[in-house]
Amino acid sequence: MTNVIIPPSPQCQSCQYLMPSQSSKTGLRCGFAYFKASEMVRKFKLMSHYPEVKSFNACEKWAPK
Repeated sequence: MTNVIIPPSPQCQSCQYLMPSQSSKTGLRCGFAYFKASEMVRKFKLMSHYPEVKSFNACEKWAPK
């Protein structure tokens, strides 16, 4: 018998770039641009700068946690 490892499905809820956000209608925002930016730039952008996402969506930027 062999063990099969099933990777997580590509959904925002399992993406390493997901950010919780109280200012989002869904409570979630995509943090891809946030995590790719330098630490100094991160501090000057409001959460509204990052797109709102739904937990069951996915995009080409998805990366597992």
